Parts: sequence; C-alpha cells; structure tokens
Amino acid sequence: MKTRMHHAAALLALLMGPGTALANETPMSPTELAACAQQVQTLRSDAPRLNAWSQQIEARRSRINARGDSLKLDAAQQQKNDLEAGIALHDRRQQHNAEASAFNVEIERFKREVNAINVLKDQYDRACSTRPFRRADLMALPEAQRRAMQMGLADVVVPYLD
Repeated sequence: MKTRMHHAAALLALLMGPGTALANETPMSPTELAACAQQVQTLRSDAPRLNAWSQQIEARRSRINARGDSLKLDAAQQQKNDLEAGIALHDRRQQHNAEASAFNVEIERFKREVNAINVLKDQYDRACSTRPFRRADLMALPEAQRRAMQMGLADVVVPYLD
C-alpha cells in the first residue's frame, strides 16, 4: 500500500512538473538540489563518453581475438623444422600477448568507471529523481547546473556491465 502511494505521489510530481512540491513531501534543500544537479552534469557528460569507449573496446576486442585466432592457425600450419618461421611466430605471439595484457588493464579501468557511474546513477535515483524542489532554488543554481536539472536524464543511457 505504501509503495503504491509512493508511486502515485511520484507520478503526480511528474505530471505537475519539476519544482512543484507535494503536500506530503518536503522539497529538496538548495544544497541537496545543487548536489543532484552536479550528479546530472556528471551523468550527462560521462555516460556518452563511456558508451563510446565501450564501442571502441568491443572493436579492439574483436581485432585482438581475430589476431589470436590467426596466430593459432599459423602455429598449426607451421613446419616444425622451420626455425626462422618459428622465431617470427614466437615474436608475433609475444607482441599479441603484450597487446592483450594492455587491453586487460584498459578493461579493468573501464569496468571501474562504469561501476562508478552506475553507483552515481543509483544515488541520483534514490535521492533526487522523484524529489520535488523549489523553482526559486533551481533558478539560484549556476547556469550549467540549472540547465542540467532542466534537461534531466531521460535521454541519457548509462552503460552497464554484462
């Protein structure tokens, strides 16, 4: 019952528009509103960057995997008594392994950043997304924060890890 009432209040707040406080819910303080606006700014800037990085990572992963498959095929087809070809293959494997290791370090950094943006999004959802605020407090924010709050997060896609 309480959940249904909370959802109804949240829906009513959405219909009434931002900055309209419901009678049973205290509006955000100016400090809380500024913190929420900062979160929106961060989410709006970091989400597109991380989504683009994700695409780059997938392309790089495909290239590394294809190179690894090619090395396996070359090893299977190599003449066992061809010393020069064996050395060349060994050198290519070492280079491939070094690139794969560097890629794994990048993947870990990417995972940390995606996890951090997901934590930030969850914090925003819990503390800000359905909370009303006063229009005067919104107008008192610096322009970039005010614009961020007015734009919201409806068009922002936050990446998640599979």
